[in-house]
Amino acid sequence: MSGTISQALAGLAQAIEDTPALSVDDALALAAFLPRLQQTLLPDTSSTQPSDVPSAGSVPHYLHDPRYALALATAAEAATHQGQRLQIYAAHLIEDTAAHTLTPEEPAAARENRSDFSIPATRTGARPGSPGPATLLASWLRTEHFEAKRRVHAAHHIYAQYDYQHQRHPAQFPLLAERFNDPHQPRAEVLSAARRLAALEPTLDEFAAPATASALSEDGELLESVVDEHLDEPDPGTRRRLVGNFLKAQKERLGKKRPEALEGVFRRGERDGLVHYDLALRPTRAELFESGISQIDNPRSAPGQAARQAFTDPLKDDPGKTLETALSTSQAV
Repeated sequence: MSGTISQALAGLAQAIEDTPALSVDDALALAAFLPRLQQTLLPDTSSTQPSDVPSAGSVPHYLHDPRYALALATAAEAATHQGQRLQIYAAHLIEDTAAHTLTPEEPAAARENRSDFSIPATRTGARPGSPGPATLLASWLRTEHFEAKRRVHAAHHIYAQYDYQHQRHPAQFPLLAERFNDPHQPRAEVLSAARRLAALEPTLDEFAAPATASALSEDGELLESVVDEHLDEPDPGTRRRLVGNFLKAQKERLGKKRPEALEGVFRRGERDGLVHYDLALRPTRAELFESGISQIDNPRSAPGQAARQAFTDPLKDDPGKTLETALSTSQAV
């Protein structure tokens, strides 16, 4: 490390330590600088020409030192954990600040770094500018809605929950929230356990206030407490096995008592250009679903004709919207 960079980093570290609360400009400047710092540590792969490949003599000597590789792996792992925490925290803030109620001009200004933080943000009236936090997050980051929704739900597990009036409630899993904020804990495993635990929690009424974890084991112990204890296991393989086996057993047990706990549409990923889903329905709902599919399959029915519009004129209608229209038509028949 050169003297200039080492002095600058030492000065930055001291300035951060001496600053009890960052200003919005300083916070955004640091956040924007993080990718630049990480990029600096990566090799330059912008050119693929053989003549541009650096010679052995021009490569820093430490890149051939295994001790540097080990130290970099440790730092990269820590940065990844902190980055994941920051990612979920950002999703939490988008919901906590009701960012989906901003006027269209506000996100446009933020995209161009023209936001004036000295005045309150301008919000829409009765009708939000976006359907919800996940929709806004997906469009803002240009990512899949499924991924944005996962981050917002993860924030509910770890940071806070909100009711239909946007009143804030405690995180769904307080013990896992504490573990997630511990820099020495495996955050990806904590989030995975929280997501699986959430599927085992009782289903609340639409307008009921969000609640903290309440699902119990056969022995009357809180499921979250058992998982939290298993996460104390130091060996990664043993830890994942303990958590996985416990949650699988509880899912099977609760599935027999509450079939609705296993009901839903589950995304299984993309393979061979297709997105695969698993669908699990109770018998009565399965009959309704199969009836709708039968009507869509009939080319002489209104739902069947609507479903085929996507194939007769693909430029006219969006296939997803057409299928949605067909399903809606089948339910009305």
